[in-house]
Amino acid sequence: MRDLVAGCLAKDPRDRPTPTEFLNRLTVRHPSDVWLPAEATALVWSHEAGAYGVGVDRGPGCPRIRVRGWGSAGDGERSPQSPVNAEAPTAAPTFDERPPEVSHPRTVQSSPDPGFGPRPGFRPGPGFGPAPVFAPTPAPGSAGGAGTVPVGDGPTVGAAGAPGRRRAAVAAAALVVAVAAGVLVWHPWTGSGSGSRSGGNGVLPGGSVSSSPPVTAAAFPDAPLLVRMDTDPGSSTCHSVIGRRDSTRDDPKQLIAGTCDALPQWSPDHKSFAFTRTTGHESAVWTANADGTDVRRVAAIADGRVSWSPDGRRLAVLRRQDGVQQLFVVTVADGSAQQLTTGTGNVEDPAWSPDGRHIVICLQKTSSWQIHLVDPSRPGAEPRQITHQPRRALDPVWSPDGRYFAYTAGAPNVGTGGDIHVVKVDGTDDRTLVQTAAQEMDPVWSPDGTWVAFVRGPFDQPAVWAVRADGTGARRLTTGSTPEGHPSWR
Repeated sequence: MRDLVAGCLAKDPRDRPTPTEFLNRLTVRHPSDVWLPAEATALVWSHEAGAYGVGVDRGPGCPRIRVRGWGSAGDGERSPQSPVNAEAPTAAPTFDERPPEVSHPRTVQSSPDPGFGPRPGFRPGPGFGPAPVFAPTPAPGSAGGAGTVPVGDGPTVGAAGAPGRRRAAVAAAALVVAVAAGVLVWHPWTGSGSGSRSGGNGVLPGGSVSSSPPVTAAAFPDAPLLVRMDTDPGSSTCHSVIGRRDSTRDDPKQLIAGTCDALPQWSPDHKSFAFTRTTGHESAVWTANADGTDVRRVAAIADGRVSWSPDGRRLAVLRRQDGVQQLFVVTVADGSAQQLTTGTGNVEDPAWSPDGRHIVICLQKTSSWQIHLVDPSRPGAEPRQITHQPRRALDPVWSPDGRYFAYTAGAPNVGTGGDIHVVKVDGTDDRTLVQTAAQEMDPVWSPDGTWVAFVRGPFDQPAVWAVRADGTGARRLTTGSTPEGHPSWR
């Protein structure tokens, strides 16, 4: 709570969390493309709550809930158009497929109709049945009046002669509570308790949807990380080298004997990597084999991050053109370059999509940096804006399946500094993955999409951390005295 409240007290309102971000930190953040896990759905639909009058039809096809005492007199079931009689899929439905919500908690019936018919003048839309009454029955002689149930400012329902309706209301309330409990409490994909995502099974911001419920938390990936290692931290000159950190041991090894090398990026086949090297007269992109041999200069750039095309033949880089930092594509074989952006805003942090159809960038417009998409087949076309953060958005990286970005939201020394966010590629479902009072930046997905590595700490003492893509299991990877940054996992 302290970190969250501190963010709300940031001096600049643009650095405070939005109401959505604030609520995301206080509530369970479910993936937006699933309603309930399959096991939770099965429990809700199959539960036989005889005391509450809730049963299940197990005829051919999907099961149906029935609530005894509802519907027309004598039939014992809700009409087929009723929300509680909506057919439930056998696997976890998506939000678009979930049964209509049973709402209208303040609505009461204006007549003692035994079938709970609609109110006079009420015209239900398709799929809607008459609204049930969700009002508790006070004890006789209580403040609600003898035998009556007050609901807001509306009329009252007589208690005498309506025990069936009260039982129906209790049954409906029990059903709603059961569903709410499944959504808000029983959430194994968040990693609480013994359940979380494992190896791509289930739902993750960067993973696929599975109908099988998770059983174990995602194990730490068995894939090496490239990192920038600062051999002389705090020095006024650059002393950084490229290192390799294996997941099986905390013993990073230096790969290249440079003096100012940074921002390593694995090639798609992991047989080589690219990095930037700054000398006294230029910044350039270089490549090397995975073991650090065959170091080769490719082309001059304007410093900054580089990104491989999925086929491993080209690199997205930054160069200055007419005083503006622009996006270029360089061919690795011969160093030839093509300019892709031509606007007046500076470009940072290019990242090629897994399918090769887009390059995501950070584009500066006025004083704000936001994430945009560039189509490399249309040089000079206007980039399409993705994020609309009140704070700056930098360091975007694609999830392995191409459905999400992880990125850095915020600025150093302002509010909570930088936080790690995850957002869908269309800009929706923006959520906070990591937020503390420390500075976080430079996220990168694991090859299987189940973990996100990132950097935490001040610029002169950075450390590499990792967290599961559901926000659980955060661990510090840098434990030695040598600061590490710029992780690359894939």
